[in-house]
Order: sequence, then C-alpha cells, then structure tokens
Amino acid sequence: MTSPDHPLSVGSRFGPYRLDRLIGRGGMGEVYQAYDTVKDRTVAIKVLPERMAQDPVYRARFQRESHAAARLREAHVIPIHDYGEIDGRLFIDMRLVDGDSLRSLLHRAGPGSPERTVGLIEQVAAALDAAHADGLLHRDVKPDNILLSRGGFAYLVDFGIAQSATDETLTSDGGAVGSFRYMAPERFSTRDLSPASDVYALACVLFECLTGTRPFSGETDAQIMAAHLFDPIPRPSQVRSTIPTTFDAVIARGMAKDPDDRYPTAGDLAQAARDALLPGTTAPPEPDPPTVASGASRTSQPGGGSAPWSTTLAEMGPRRPQGGPPAPDPTPPGTGGQQRAGGTNPSQPQSNSGQTPESVAPAQWWTSTPRQGDTTGPGTGSHESALTRTTGGQQPVVSPSDATGTNPPRPHTNPGQTGTGPGYSTSGSGQGDDTGGGGSTTRGGGPRRIASVLGVLVLVAAAIGFAGWAKWQQTKPGTATGDSSALVAADIELLSITNGTGYKRRNCTHENPDSSMTAIFLCGATAGASAPVARFIRFRTADSLHTYFKTVILNGLHAASCPGDPTGADAPSLVDGKEVGRKACFTNKTETPNSPKPTLVLTNEAAMAVALYIWADPSEEPLRDFRATSNGGQFRNADQAQDPDAWTDADRELLKHTGDSYRADVCRHVDPPTGQTNAVIDCNGAVDEPGASFYGFPDRRAANVLYQADLGQFPGHQCGGGTASDDVWHKGTGAAGRLFCFTDANSDFKEPCLIAMHDELHLMVLSCASDPTYPANAPKTEAALLAWFQKNFG
Repeated sequence: MTSPDHPLSVGSRFGPYRLDRLIGRGGMGEVYQAYDTVKDRTVAIKVLPERMAQDPVYRARFQRESHAAARLREAHVIPIHDYGEIDGRLFIDMRLVDGDSLRSLLHRAGPGSPERTVGLIEQVAAALDAAHADGLLHRDVKPDNILLSRGGFAYLVDFGIAQSATDETLTSDGGAVGSFRYMAPERFSTRDLSPASDVYALACVLFECLTGTRPFSGETDAQIMAAHLFDPIPRPSQVRSTIPTTFDAVIARGMAKDPDDRYPTAGDLAQAARDALLPGTTAPPEPDPPTVASGASRTSQPGGGSAPWSTTLAEMGPRRPQGGPPAPDPTPPGTGGQQRAGGTNPSQPQSNSGQTPESVAPAQWWTSTPRQGDTTGPGTGSHESALTRTTGGQQPVVSPSDATGTNPPRPHTNPGQTGTGPGYSTSGSGQGDDTGGGGSTTRGGGPRRIASVLGVLVLVAAAIGFAGWAKWQQTKPGTATGDSSALVAADIELLSITNGTGYKRRNCTHENPDSSMTAIFLCGATAGASAPVARFIRFRTADSLHTYFKTVILNGLHAASCPGDPTGADAPSLVDGKEVGRKACFTNKTETPNSPKPTLVLTNEAAMAVALYIWADPSEEPLRDFRATSNGGQFRNADQAQDPDAWTDADRELLKHTGDSYRADVCRHVDPPTGQTNAVIDCNGAVDEPGASFYGFPDRRAANVLYQADLGQFPGHQCGGGTASDDVWHKGTGAAGRLFCFTDANSDFKEPCLIAMHDELHLMVLSCASDPTYPANAPKTEAALLAWFQKNFG
C-alpha cells in the first residue's frame, strides 16, 4: 500500500511486485527492478508520480503510452507485460534491458564508426516503420530514447508521448511534445504531423552519431527553433573529416525543411545511409535480439527471468566510468538470461580477446577501431544553454505546472550528463539510495533548538570521555542518471544551501541557465513539509543578481514590499537581525489569471542566489505573508551546506521510528556532534503539524545521558502542569520512556517545547509549538503540543 506519507522505496511492496532496486527517476516517474511474485519473473516497473496521477491529461497520456507500446510487436520495440493502476498509482510492467542508452554511449565514447551507425539506424528505423504502419507517431526520437544491448541490439523506447495519427483529444493544450534539438520544422507551426517528422528526427540522430554533435546549436530554444526552420542543413563531412561525403546527401534529404522532400519512410532513410557507406565497406549484420529463457534469471534471483525495458534517460542507472574495465556479464553459465538462442552469433565480429559481442562493453562495440586523425569528441561544437523561462527576457514563468509535469521539460546538454530523456537499463556500477532528503528549518527556529540540545550534548560528552516487502540480500539500490529534468552538479550545490525540508532531487527539475547564471531549477510542492512550489537561481556575479531582481522581479513582475514591511519596492531580508539580501512579494498571474498565486522572492548576497516561493492560490496568501514577516526561507550559509539526499545508515534506522507524518521526503540529515548521538534528523510538518527533530543513540545509556542533561539545562517541567520535572511517555498500554516540556528562552516568542526519550528504541524527539501568529492550526500552546504528541506518538 502506498500513500504520500509512504512513498515507494527499495524493499517495499507495490501490489504483487517486490521492488528490489531503483533503476532511475525522472520527471515521468520512477523505475524499479522488481520481482513479480505472481508471474515469477524479474521485470522493470515504471510508476507515475502521485501528482501526475491526479492530472486527467497525464493519466490519459500514460494509459495511451502503455497501450501504444503494448500493441507493437516489432523486435526493436520493448515488450510491455502489463499496465494499469495499483493503490491509485499508474504503472507499466515491462522487460528490463541489460544495456545502455545511445546518449550515454555518445557522451562516454563519442561518435561511432559509420558502419556501426548505419546498423543502429536500421534497427531504429524498423521500429519506427512498424509504429507508423500502426498509425502511431513517436514524436520524440532522440539518443536518450534508444537503448543498446551489449551486443548492439537497439530498442526504441518511451512511447509516453507517442500519439495515434488520428487522435486529437490530447493535444488541445497546444504544448510542444518532444526535444527541440530533434524537432522537424513543421512541429513548430502545425499539429498536422506525419511520419516525416519522425524521419527528420532520425536523420538528426544519424548526424549526431556520425559527428558527435547535434545538427544545430543555439543558446536558447528560440535560436534552435529558428535553425531548424531557416538554417542550411549541415554536412557531416564538414564537421568530421573522416565521414564519407556521400552521407551529406543522406542528411540533406532526411532533414529537408519540407516534409514532402524527405524519405518516404524511416527504412528508406536507413537504406540510403547504408548505400552511402564507402564502396567495399561492409557493416556487421543486425544483431539477434537478446532472448529470455522462461524462468531463467540473469541475476540468480528466485524465479527471475531477465527482463528489459527503458523509457527515458532520467530513469537510467549508473554507468561504468569511462576507461574502466568492461562491465562483467552477470549471466551464470546455463541460466539463459539474455544470451542468444543457440549461443553466440557467429555473424558478429569477435574481439582480439575472443569476446563475443554480447560481452563486449558498449563503447567497444560502438566505436570499433578508432580512425586515425579523428579528434572530434562528443558534443564538440554543440554547446547549449537556455533562457531562464522568461518572456521577452523579462517575465519568468513561475508556474507550479513546470514542476508537476504539465509543461514538457526543456532540452539541455551538459558535460557529464547522460541526456535529455529517460531510459531504463541494468547497466552500471556503484550504489546510491533513494531515501530522500530536504531542507533544514522547522517553524519556530528549529536550527537554534538543535544547536541548544547538541551544545549540551557536547559538554556532557566531554565530561564523560565520549565513554523508496523486505530488501533482498543480493539487490543494491541504483543511482538515477538524469535526463534533461534531472539536477546537475551546480543545481545540487545550490540545493544544498536551500532551507525547508521539502526540496530535494525527487521533486526538483533542472532548467537551462542563461549566460548570467550557474544554476536554475524548479521544485514541486511538498505538502507534508509545508513547502510550496519554489524556483531557485544562482548567478555568476552580484551585478547579475541585482539586474535580475530589479529588471525581472521588481519591474517585470511588479513586485513590491511584503505586507508588514515599509511601503516601497522591496525590503531587507534578515537573518538573526542582519540584512543578507532583499525580499519582495507579488501575485503571479502567469498561469492562472483568475486565481493568482502568492509569491515571495528572497535574494542572498553571499550566495548570489534568488529564491521564489509560489503558493497555490489566494487562500494561501497568509502563509506567504507569515514567511515574509518571520524572514523564513532564506538560504543557508556555505558552511551549513548539506546534500538533501545524503543519509547515513543510522539515519535510515532512525527513520523507521519517526512516525507516519515524518518520513524521508519531509526530513533532512543533520551532522551529529562527536559524542553520544549517532544520528540527527530535522523534519518539517504539514501546515497543521509542528516540526520535529529526532535523535538516535547507540544504546539506552547514551540516550539517557543527553536526556538528563537537557532536563537540567533548560530546565524541564511536567507537561500540562504538575510539580515533577518530567513524566512518563505512555505508548499503548505501557511506559515507553520519559518526557518533559520547557520554554525556549532563545526564541522570539518563548514558545513551549517538548522532549521525549524512548527507552527501548534509543531515540529522542524534540518538537516546539508554532508562533502564535502562524495562520494555521498547528499547536501553539503547551497543552496543544502535548495533545499532538500523545496522538502521534502515544
């Protein structure tokens, strides 16, 4: 059973499926390697995010993806086993590909040999022609949506935006679907599309495979669109001198501006590419499709049966580092798995070591023998950066629909990233976790209280001498490799200094920074952490920050000082009474003119960053104004930076006991001081819940030492009145531990707080009441705080 408070995770159950490993995560969902306990096989499960499942357009699109892909029977289209809905979440059950994406391969190994490229294009063309014959357009053909087995067998994936040629019901929003880098010119001006648009995209892929660069470069989407519409068609032989000039004519026709001038079918394009090979050059024949023996398993899982599927690169697993040894083939002798029927294919070339193509690393298969004098690397000449979602350079689109998937992700390219779309693959090494993370501050000054508690701990420790169904033993969590929506290194660096515990990789989406920025990303709302939609931007210089704030925020969006601040264009943003930047408020009418979204903008001079917090509708304006008045939401100092997805084993153990309201998606790791604690987690609550901090200890003695020190330091008293210094923590029918209340003398309004210690679980809970002016029903008195604690932890 899943819910917003119990998100999917490795080791959990999802209907009949046991989720064994996270393969990847992207804007259109999460992908897990799973064991189907009913059909006794290992599969890949793609699950739509809960927020998208509530959107009728996305639900229809997801169902259509499943149906479209399931009815295609061409070998180069991934088989769909099942699809439907479990616990209110849409899913697809599909085969699991043991391979790599073409995007990842291009990034790691560069362009392929013409012979290998032609063989690849032929396979993708076969999948497209089969789809076109069935009345389907793919509409997003790109390297990210092409998966390759180790022997070079190609799968065209992600029919999530494929559309029946006669289906007009899901295009009324007029949004462009696909990646601008590969879009045919007619895609920008009409909905009357034909298979010719997929042929154009395949020709773009052919060009990129030959040269290592995309056909057109540009700094903005508008520039890329103009290039597709008006620029001369590039010649691959002029980009990479080792490409035969005969390919120039193939690209020229495949990318013709007029759809009628292109090849009639994808197969015709592939045939022309084969004819363009130099005389005497022979390309290897198409590899046989990897077969799956019934009941066999590549990973020795009980009842396994290797499965394969992939839909977008955002959900792809980690990759073997470039230059490392080939990834070993995990298929035990005689288990079947993805071995070819009858053993190795004698028509495939052998390496000098005697390896068969199935065991050759993808990069070795792809590049074959490097050509002398070929110095063109991946991505050469194709730098891409994009507008910061502004209109006319002024009006930023700060709509939450970007976070929830209503608008398609914008393409980008980034060195070291594996592309702009998603795909599911079992290839890779290394470990990661999908536990989650988030911001840091609870309402009412959480960091100060943590500092107080931990300060006592340090003194005491010095005095005593510092005296995402069970996890299967052979599975390891995967690390998602991002598509265009996945955060890049600069984004994560900025995310590490954001406040609030509801913003992390899982609900944040990369956007393309312009030349004045180093990072920009949008985060969806997390109701369990009282976190609204937010956009975070970091600039290269303070001047760029000031220009953006003045030109876009104040002048373009007509922001002004927030309620409670002196009248004017803006006001100081304060941390501990010191100005760290500026703040302003406005109502965003970009997405919903009749229901403007209250928005708070904060700048931070030290971080050279801007935060825009966007609440859902006018009814939430009091929440916006409270945050503005209390100076909440500012960035952390650099020395307080913390990766929001970083969790220790001790944290994970502690999370098992934090209660239904405080899970990984609303909590964040805090570094414990040297001493008695081995884990500290800070959590925000929902709008009517207080925040809470949790402390883990190695044993009961260590927990009691800190509890007694805090009891005397604050000092503590019996919650709800009474003469005792503390009271019994009743849980169920028995005593679980001890608890006491105290007044936080360091807070502005001297809020009541509560500390409880659990004897058997070796943990402590700290929570404080909210500011009396907080515009929601969270506990604001000691009695209300005690009642909340007894309800949630009693």
